[in-house]
Amino acid sequence: MAEGTTEGRSVKLPDVCRVRHGGNEMSERANQAVHQHKLSLRLRILRHLKVNGPSTCEATALALGMRISTASARFCELKRDRHIESTGESEQTTSGCFAEVFRVVPSAKS
Repeated sequence: MAEGTTEGRSVKLPDVCRVRHGGNEMSERANQAVHQHKLSLRLRILRHLKVNGPSTCEATALALGMRISTASARFCELKRDRHIESTGESEQTTSGCFAEVFRVVPSAKS
C-alpha cells in the first residue's frame, strides 16, 4: 500500500482505485506520486465542467491535456464525494464506445 510520512511515522494514502488494482505495487507507487496533486487536479476538472458544461471523462481529459487514467481516478473521487453526477446521457468516445456524461452537482464548489 502506498505510504507517506508524517512527522517520522508512516501513513497509508487513500486510493480510490485500490479495489480495482488490488494493491498492485506500480499502482501504489503511482498513487504516491500523484497524491500531492489530487486536489488541484479535481479542482481543474470541476472548473472545466462548470465553464464548459457536462462532459465525459475522456473529453475532459483531452481538453485539459491530462492523461485519461489520471482524469478517471479524479472523476471517481469527485463522484464519491458527490461533486459531480451523471446526466443520464452518454457520448461516443474516440474509441467508438459510449461513455457517461457528467455535470457538476449544483451545490458543489470549486
